[in-house]
Amino acid sequence: MAASLLVCAVALLAMSEVQAEDCDELVAESMRTELLQSTAVLAKTHTHNVSPAGWREKATQSITPVFFLHVPKCGGSQFSASLLLFEGVCWNMTYQYREALLSGARGWGTVRDKIWEETCNLVDLRSYGYLFADHSGIGSVYSRYVKGQGLTFLRQPEQRILSGYNDHFHSWSYNFFDRPPSSELEYAKVVAGCAVKMLTRDGQSSAIGLHGTVCGDPAPATHYETTLAIERLIEGFPFVGIQEEWMQSICLFHAMFGGMCTAQEFGSANTGTGSSSANSTSGYDTSVLKGWTDEQDGKLYAEGLRLFQNSLQHFHVNAENCLSCMQEAGIK
Repeated sequence: MAASLLVCAVALLAMSEVQAEDCDELVAESMRTELLQSTAVLAKTHTHNVSPAGWREKATQSITPVFFLHVPKCGGSQFSASLLLFEGVCWNMTYQYREALLSGARGWGTVRDKIWEETCNLVDLRSYGYLFADHSGIGSVYSRYVKGQGLTFLRQPEQRILSGYNDHFHSWSYNFFDRPPSSELEYAKVVAGCAVKMLTRDGQSSAIGLHGTVCGDPAPATHYETTLAIERLIEGFPFVGIQEEWMQSICLFHAMFGGMCTAQEFGSANTGTGSSSANSTSGYDTSVLKGWTDEQDGKLYAEGLRLFQNSLQHFHVNAENCLSCMQEAGIK
């Protein structure tokens, strides 16, 4: 089925204007758009049912070498630990490191400075000054190292921004401003377009990015960068998780890549006000932003949601087999 659709996609995209006139114009255009957006997924996977049992047997994609684009405040610390614990990713992991990773986001904070590239099958960008799961930009390294191998989580932009504000002004550039933000709104306007910037710009950024940040670059994300970021998300990231849909995202991850479902993946560490808790359902009051919205990341997030929903359908992830994953993890 996937092969025939790919053939159809190539044929349709190659149609001349004269040939296109023979088709219903609106239908043809709709098909072109849909085929452009799904060809990357179809080229890598085959549609299949995921039964309540047998997550590992049904997966069709390889996760290694792992590249995770860690957009701040999207549950990435917890997911980073999950990736390192995933079967076949790391070797010779000590008991202490494993226990720290199993404790969730808090544990990640104690081991994130380890050079995981030395003992894990990761996309190694140390020569560029980047380390696994930092917040660096991938602008010039995308085509060579990331395309087709990317994993990421996205979050509703204004919620992500206010989460960062409440986490010691995450990604705020003290090097540039030499002071904290004067308000939530000033902070928001500076770190707006964070995910777009990370997908299209270069730059190192680690920890909470106060002295080296891509997200906090005061130069606003442009419409061109947003278009490029969306293209890269579509063609280069087989897995796009959604922070607000954490449980389904984890189930989708296993449907795509296999592996045992574990309690750590569904955990809810760091549930405080300034938390980066993956499954926190509490929302921030956006009235402090006075009606302002993050236009560029909003467009990227909308595309991420579309890709996420398409993947759920493509891999037939539903409440029944997601419950099976959670039961395998020992979650009632």
